[in-house]
Amino acid sequence: MDLSRPDQLKPTSFDWSYQATLHKRTTMIHALRAALPFPYATGLLFLLLFCYISSGCDRRPAFHPTTSQSLSLPELEVLSHTDSIIQRIETMSGTQQKLDTLLSLTNEMKDFDVDAALRYANEAYKLSTLKARDLYKGISLYYISLLKSRKRTYGEESKNALEDAHMSNRIFKRLEEKAWQARVYNLIGIIFYRKEKADSARHYQHLALDLLDQAHLDKKDSLSFAGEILHDLGNTYYKQKDTTQIFTYYRESLSNYQQSGNLPALAKLQSDMGNVFRDVGNFEKAISLYQQSLAFIKKNQDRNMLATVWDNLGKLYKKRYISQKNESDVILALAAFDSTLAYQRENFYIPLERIGVTYHTYAYFTDDETLLDSALYYYGQTMSQAGKEGAILIMQNMVNQITLICNAMAEDRAPKNNYCTQLFQTSPEDFLIQGYQSVIDTVTATLEETSQQLVQFEREEVEVEAFRQRRNQLLISAFILLLAVLVFLILLQGQQQKRLKARMEALRAQINPHFISNSLNAIENLVNHNQPEAASRYLIHFSRLSRRILNGSIDSTISLADELKTLEHFLALEQLRFRDKLEYEIQVDPDLNPNIVEVPAMILQPYAENAILHGIKPKPEPGHLKVSVKQEGKFVICIIEDDGVGREKARQIKANSVLKNRSVGMKITEERLRSIGKNKNAKVEIIDLYDQAGEAAGTRVVLKFPIQIKKTISNGQMPVSGV
Repeated sequence: MDLSRPDQLKPTSFDWSYQATLHKRTTMIHALRAALPFPYATGLLFLLLFCYISSGCDRRPAFHPTTSQSLSLPELEVLSHTDSIIQRIETMSGTQQKLDTLLSLTNEMKDFDVDAALRYANEAYKLSTLKARDLYKGISLYYISLLKSRKRTYGEESKNALEDAHMSNRIFKRLEEKAWQARVYNLIGIIFYRKEKADSARHYQHLALDLLDQAHLDKKDSLSFAGEILHDLGNTYYKQKDTTQIFTYYRESLSNYQQSGNLPALAKLQSDMGNVFRDVGNFEKAISLYQQSLAFIKKNQDRNMLATVWDNLGKLYKKRYISQKNESDVILALAAFDSTLAYQRENFYIPLERIGVTYHTYAYFTDDETLLDSALYYYGQTMSQAGKEGAILIMQNMVNQITLICNAMAEDRAPKNNYCTQLFQTSPEDFLIQGYQSVIDTVTATLEETSQQLVQFEREEVEVEAFRQRRNQLLISAFILLLAVLVFLILLQGQQQKRLKARMEALRAQINPHFISNSLNAIENLVNHNQPEAASRYLIHFSRLSRRILNGSIDSTISLADELKTLEHFLALEQLRFRDKLEYEIQVDPDLNPNIVEVPAMILQPYAENAILHGIKPKPEPGHLKVSVKQEGKFVICIIEDDGVGREKARQIKANSVLKNRSVGMKITEERLRSIGKNKNAKVEIIDLYDQAGEAAGTRVVLKFPIQIKKTISNGQMPVSGV
């Protein structure tokens, strides 16, 4: 029987709570709004909003990729039932919560159940596309590519996975996501490695290393990720049998894994290092590394890696059998491949082919034709499974093997072997055509799906870019308009302040002759009535009041103590003028230090003058004026209260008077308070007072403005508690 040695044939190539933490921008915005006056705060808030929106508005995922599962085997089995899990996810509130959960499940399931993980990744992709979440969309495409590449271990349909990876990379590149872009580059390198394009694989893996330096990951994640890329570079050189380069990169990867504590990746590296020792014939060292790898991987529930290590062990035992002809190695090899089949979730044709080749090899060295039936059976199973999964190269190799065995058996057996006749049914050519037709159907459907997805992605990218350009144009226009309005408001406010200051100076200029005239008349009257002491007191108050008014004509604000002193001089002059007609008192809360509190200049005098002239003067009997100052929270409250005739009676008297002009001082003071109130919540309230009989009993004026501490405190005065 002329059978070629089969080993010399060309090898075929979760906790459900949502723990996402978002930046608390509202706290910062409220703080800024409270700290800055209008319109500055409004402008700054719009500026922050512009910067936030123009940055893309793509919220950062709470999901973070991990290298090992945190769930137990029963939990992973539950998550394999994707329909019920997805229904539960749909009940969650918030798009980001759903996306974070779907991606976390994808990451958890990627090493346990590729189909389930791919379902979760596809759901995340659809949702992120619907809700225009670019970063999530890129991450979803990355996982879709990763999982598709695992489903096609030998390179068939890897173009599909490659297109997904390139689409993902375009998104990450646009968003300047260096860490994710590095992951995609490394994945593209792995895909080229599986396509046996070593130069392209190394190119992308080195790009991944370069980008990793710019990714700004924390030290542990950076070391672990660098270890993965170096590990994959070592695997690429393994394909080329470059032993020196293999161990150079494996050693660097080993060091990184150990420093980062990435034990699952370390277990995978041990398995790959075992392959190198196996290939050079150091079987004991290789078996030791495989067993160390298995010991950890079994605890970690990585089914794909378990299948890979058992497959490596099976190949070792088969190689050792060829080298040493120990039949126990055949039994060990078949048992290892059976374990591979048990853990395999995808590419079932791989262990089936391995078992067929092992029987074929055993038959070759023992010349036992009965073993060929077993080889044919597993080759037939491999052919069928490869057809379902679209593995063309595997099917081609299986047809060659089956044809080789059946032709050889036909020469030794008459009639033709029934099993071969049953397997081929008509002829090897027809069998191959039938098998290829199933593959063509699978490949055609996959390519159509990929083409449609790529066209849809290109359309979405064009729409996203057009939307981004329109949004940026609108934002720039809105920002320019806002800036113009803000400048206008600032200039307008400045003009208002200048106008009020000019009117205050005009008021002071008007007050001076007014006081001079009244005061001189009063002094003359006192002298004529031979009252020198009273005239002297009048002169003292007059000189001090005049000096304060003149000195205060420059500054718009003064200390509360100076304001009260000015008011006291004014009231003293009025009392001397009206004699027994006027009584007054000024009370200051002892918890308030008037020396350090700053208030608008001449803010109290116009209201006190108005109370005397229109409230107390028309009253037949003597009147009383009370001025009280206190602190309420962060505000100073000034109350000017008189027991005069009231505002209604005063209006009647004024209506019958020849002088009907409104008080200029009151008008300007109200304008000043309105101006202050826009920025600092200052306000004035006028309350009519009534006695028990309902008759007018005077007027109360309440002035309220925030406490403002003087920048320079004279005489070493320090704030008291509560100010």
